[in-house]
Amino acid sequence: MQQSKVILFVEQSRIEESIKRRNRKWIGHTLRKPENSITLSALEWNPQGFRRRGRPKQSWRRSVQDELAKKSITWIEAKRTAKNRVRWRSMVDALDGLR
Repeated sequence: MQQSKVILFVEQSRIEESIKRRNRKWIGHTLRKPENSITLSALEWNPQGFRRRGRPKQSWRRSVQDELAKKSITWIEAKRTAKNRVRWRSMVDALDGLR
């Protein structure tokens, strides 16, 4: 049986979608933390300096920003939305195509 048929039969989401959803929820949780939080500063940290030649490394935050940009949401909008938990959850649901 194909994976897509099994998923429909069991009525569960794919593991990749579940991981992305948890990551988005974690970002909202982190962005609601106080300004002096270590996890918030790590999420906001932008390393300075030069990288070697070649393809630039894809950071986790950049991948999330790219995902948000596909839905035309900026990082600043996401930070502002995360301060309100209800709005953040509705945004996460909209990104997932749920509800």
